[in-house]
Amino acid sequence: MEQWACPSCGNTFVTPRMAHSCVVVDLAEHFPPRPGDGAQTQIPALFDAYVAFVERHGGPVKVIPQRTRIALQSRIRFGSVVVRRDWLDVALWLKQRAEHPRLRKVDDLGKAGFYHWFRLTDPDQLDDALGALISVAYRM
Repeated sequence: MEQWACPSCGNTFVTPRMAHSCVVVDLAEHFPPRPGDGAQTQIPALFDAYVAFVERHGGPVKVIPQRTRIALQSRIRFGSVVVRRDWLDVALWLKQRAEHPRLRKVDDLGKAGFYHWFRLTDPDQLDDALGALISVAYRM
C-alpha cells in the first residue's frame, strides 16, 4: 500500500493529509551533552541497542525524531521512545492489552487499542517477551 507523503516535511502516513507537525527535529537533540554525566554515552547506546532489537524482532524501522518523542514507524507509527536522563521510556501500540514485567502503565485508546509503556535502563532488559510484543506491534 502506497503511503501519503506530506509535501511540506516529507513525513509519510497511511492516511492522506493526516494531522501532524511538520517541525523537523534532529535526533541528537534528544541526547544533549551533559558534562561529567555517564548517561551521556549510556543512554544513546541504549537507544541504539533498542532500535537494533526492534529491527531484529520486527523489521526495518524508520526513526522519526519529534519534539517530545522519537517515533518508530514500519508502515504505521507503532511505537515511540521518550529519552530521560537515566533511562528510556519506550511504548508500543497494540490492539490488545499485554503483560510484561517491565510494563509501567497502559493507556487505553478505546477502539484503537492500547499504548503500553516500558522503562529501560540496560540493554540486558531486552528480552524475548518484549521482542514478541514488538513483533506484534510492528506487524499491526
